[in-house]
Amino acid sequence: MPKDEYIPYCSSLSSSAHDFNHLTRIQLPFCLFCFIISVATVILSYKKRRNAENSLSGRYQLIENIRMTKLIIPIVVAYSITLSSHIFALVFVANSFYQTMAEFAVAKEWSSFIIPIFANFFPLAFLIGSDDIGKRCLPGSFYRCFRPPKRIVPLGTSQDYFNHYDARWR
Repeated sequence: MPKDEYIPYCSSLSSSAHDFNHLTRIQLPFCLFCFIISVATVILSYKKRRNAENSLSGRYQLIENIRMTKLIIPIVVAYSITLSSHIFALVFVANSFYQTMAEFAVAKEWSSFIIPIFANFFPLAFLIGSDDIGKRCLPGSFYRCFRPPKRIVPLGTSQDYFNHYDARWR
């Protein structure tokens, strides 16, 4: 085959299925914005919980905000990384020239493989990150290896109990 002749290949890369403008100007900044909001929520909830005298329900809500936002941050970071690498792979494959169809097939599969990685990470992050979901869905020994052991307060005076209870809310 002459070097000047290109083999046309109809795929999602050569068609209009992937809008790089939409990926780079809307989805990627949106992912980064979600990450910034999640981190800001955790920081503000910690500060508000430490500095303010809140009601019991207010403190409980702050703890729930912190707990759930800590679960969402790794998911947002993982999605931002996979989306960025997916955009890079799509741009690289779309703008590269390949000598054989075998080279193109490997590059095409590599670029298509990135999103399923996130699809498998997403449920695992919820299983490992959430106490309630992890306890119900994972075997006990598997779940315990991701969690530090919890201290159990031995029987003591009521003051020991309230000191431990107070330390838990700080």
